[in-house]
Amino acid sequence: LQMILESSDVDILNVRVLSQSLGSSRRQLEASSSSSIDIKTIVTGRHRPPPELNFDLLIDDAVNKNTEYFRKELTDVTKNEKSGSSFFAQVNSIDSQPVNVKSREPPSTDP
Repeated sequence: LQMILESSDVDILNVRVLSQSLGSSRRQLEASSSSSIDIKTIVTGRHRPPPELNFDLLIDDAVNKNTEYFRKELTDVTKNEKSGSSFFAQVNSIDSQPVNVKSREPPSTDP
């Protein structure tokens, strides 16, 4: 994510996973089924204006405009072998949906 946002003068400080949930659906008329995983994260970053920017939209766009890059990162067998897992090997799509989280004020530097 940092590499993708490099030209926007934003530093990604942390990506924290809040929750994960698995889901699946089976269409009654079709023999196909699909599964999904919902991963909620908080992305913390730093930016010095100007210009002002919408951080939620910036992250959302960075993921949604680079879905193939992220899909390849998840499905790359050589990277997944290191962890001993091929859990994401069948991922065929990725998308991002921002959830409004109230931003916290930066810590004060006053003594």
